[in-house]
Amino acid sequence: MDETEELKKKLKKTKSEKDKILLLFKLAEMYLNRNSEISTEYADEAIKLAEKTNDQLNLSRAYNKKGKIKVIGGHLKESLTLFEKALSIQEKIQDNKLVCTSLNSIGLNHYYLGNFKGAMFNLEKAIEISREIGANEVLAPALSNRGLVLEALQEKDKALESYFECLEIEENEGVPLDKMADTLGNIGSVYESIYDNGKALEYYKKSLSMYFKTRNKKGLAGAISNVANILKDNDQEDLALKYYMKALKFAEDVKNKEFCANILNNIGLVYLRKKNHTKALEYFNGSLRINEILYDKKSTANNLNNIADVYTFIKDYGRARECLEKSCSISREIGALNLEAESLFKHAYLFARQNDFITALEYLHKADNLNDLIFSEDLSGKISELETRFEIEKKKRDEINIQTRAEFFRLKNDELNETLAELTEEKIKTDSVLKAIFPEKVRERLKQGKPTGFENFRNVTVFYSDIADFTSNARGINPESLIGELNEIFSSFDEIFEKWECERIMTIGDAYLAVSGLFDKKTPEGMVSASNECLDYLCERNKKRNFKWMIRAGIHTGNVTCGVMGKKKFLYEVTGEAVDIAKYIQSIMPPMILGISSRTFEMLSFNSKIERMGIFESEDCGQIKVYKSVKR
Repeated sequence: MDETEELKKKLKKTKSEKDKILLLFKLAEMYLNRNSEISTEYADEAIKLAEKTNDQLNLSRAYNKKGKIKVIGGHLKESLTLFEKALSIQEKIQDNKLVCTSLNSIGLNHYYLGNFKGAMFNLEKAIEISREIGANEVLAPALSNRGLVLEALQEKDKALESYFECLEIEENEGVPLDKMADTLGNIGSVYESIYDNGKALEYYKKSLSMYFKTRNKKGLAGAISNVANILKDNDQEDLALKYYMKALKFAEDVKNKEFCANILNNIGLVYLRKKNHTKALEYFNGSLRINEILYDKKSTANNLNNIADVYTFIKDYGRARECLEKSCSISREIGALNLEAESLFKHAYLFARQNDFITALEYLHKADNLNDLIFSEDLSGKISELETRFEIEKKKRDEINIQTRAEFFRLKNDELNETLAELTEEKIKTDSVLKAIFPEKVRERLKQGKPTGFENFRNVTVFYSDIADFTSNARGINPESLIGELNEIFSSFDEIFEKWECERIMTIGDAYLAVSGLFDKKTPEGMVSASNECLDYLCERNKKRNFKWMIRAGIHTGNVTCGVMGKKKFLYEVTGEAVDIAKYIQSIMPPMILGISSRTFEMLSFNSKIERMGIFESEDCGQIKVYKSVKR
């Protein structure tokens, strides 16, 4: 007879209601990774029994238990409500250790939902209280979870600080080696994310050693999988596959379906990169089957996105779209907005592959709108929560004494100040978005409500570039990585052009347009210097990265027409002869050589590192004399 059957028999025989609740907790835990529906039934029984007996302590624990089940099933918003119910009870009965545990769970839940501000608020509170009461057993997990959030916020140094503090506590408290191994693995993960694979391997090996000492097969599965991730990132696909297979064997031995699903998905990603689409589908589908059994809807949606990538590459567009629609539906159901936005983006890519650019744009707009919603949802939710709390307190004010009322108003004022600070922060973010879209003088006009119609400008220097062989080189890269590459390159270009007092106007796909002398009388020297620096940056970057990108670039000085287009979604448009000629020069240049028109060349005060290239005939622009920069 297995352990679950023994517990069920004990449950039937036990007369003590408190003991029954504890047995229900154990059964819910045992079914947690086997059958979430049965696990939920036991948690619900525990809740009913605790309510019946007015056992507030165990009622809060039961809510936490059910919240944990909902997290594993991907029902993040439901789990958040349950954790908050548990917290409310624990605050009333003043059990500070359990308060910290619930704050920790709430913080981690916000992290999973992509609400990093909410995550940090609750985790910092858990850390503060656990320090006050000297509860290192709850402080260490809170520090570890804070490290996860800081890592997601790209604050890698602070993430490492949090993990190292957690590790120090674990070493001093003599916690089980398994827990320390988990923390070492997290530290390795940060180093891996900043491309310090040497340090990452160092900590992964320490973690692996501890798991070997304790014969923890689940830990071994995770640690070996981490090593495989580094090998995969270093393009050592065959060796990565061997490690993933070892990790999978350990995960299967301990019957950890969640780990199995994750490793199978990673194996599928390796085969997708190797363009072995049959194998990729086999492993993605294996991962999908497990996640469906586990009712892990978030991972199921992710699997469907990956399967859609395979079908897109083999041009089975019907199945690709079917997978993406399912993924969107599941993501919407569980409130995973980031995952839904990713599905919409993949929809856009799918239709672009079929040359249906109108539908592709529609899906891009949907993804864009969803990202806007993700951006604003946290702030609006906070304000709504405050309004509700204030209304409740208003109804209670006749029942409280003067001292309590005074304290309430002090707290209310603090919260309003906090909301004001958040709104100010959002305004700063909005200003930064305007800065990214419009030149400075146009921004000022928009803020002042002045007209921003189209205007003609003379002697504007235009830089135009696009990436050589972009379409063919992008085929082997997944959309998320591709967008990341472009974002990193163009962000660096932005910094360079801003340093030389030039304005980036727009990017379209892999094309980049910048101008100089739009609202002031600048000579082209700054633009030429900035353009050369962009090429130098790309050369250096290519030496260190797996993906090598080269651009064609052209510069011309002439007349342009500029203005704001759109009523709701604005775009600052720059058109005209100067743009057309810069674009033409770019199209005839060899990669990584800067092309300069004769008009621009004649206006330069320096030309010692510029050579004549030749005269070219453009169908639209006529004869154009072109020079090339020989700086490199």
